[in-house]
Amino acid sequence: MKYFMPGMLTAFLFITCAGQEAGHILQKEQITPKIDSLVGQYQDLDIFSGVVLVAEKGVPVYHKAFGLANRRTGKKNTLHTKFDIGSMNKSMTKVVVLQLVHEGKLHLGDHLGDHLDGFAAEAANHVTIEHLLEHRSGFGDYHDPDFFELPKSEKNIAALLKRIRKMPLLFEPGTDQQYSNTGYVLLGAIIEKVTGRSFYQNVRERIVEPLGMKETYLVDKYAVPDRATGYFK
Repeated sequence: MKYFMPGMLTAFLFITCAGQEAGHILQKEQITPKIDSLVGQYQDLDIFSGVVLVAEKGVPVYHKAFGLANRRTGKKNTLHTKFDIGSMNKSMTKVVVLQLVHEGKLHLGDHLGDHLDGFAAEAANHVTIEHLLEHRSGFGDYHDPDFFELPKSEKNIAALLKRIRKMPLLFEPGTDQQYSNTGYVLLGAIIEKVTGRSFYQNVRERIVEPLGMKETYLVDKYAVPDRATGYFK
């Protein structure tokens, strides 16, 4: 249940704001104690640590940091703390893939074997780009409990491909759906193969820089200031 609480918190904030009368301007003095109390409870239960922002018509009316950026040192989160976005980067991967489709460099119906070698025929000849995008490829997750203890050198795309090539499909491509980090690693590898540039270069040049995302960093390439340490529960 603890894993769902941050989502419930977000939903509560949206519902609270949506429940205001049309045209009503949120008053900081009205919402601040309510949000402080709600988020404070989750913080005390060790369920939430981060930054909460509530805005109306693009204008922030509540912005506050909670919890610790580093449990070992006791460093607190601030409004400038940088957080890992985790699987939100899949959206960036998808954008780059669809840009390449628009440019004619990829097609949604391309098979895995059209771009990457070394895979068994059942995957190479039947898994498509579209399957990978939609989590319908049949690939499970590449990591096990010991994966997170591996050195960083064994977590790049090339090293992950070696692990993934040995993985059997869990179901026939396109016949079922299962969330898969593996599929997006493969999409990252395909992006690199098609463009001749690293995944990070593609994301930076196609998304981060054009959108002026000055506070967004690619952690494998740059040191990130004020970065929070991530933890698993």
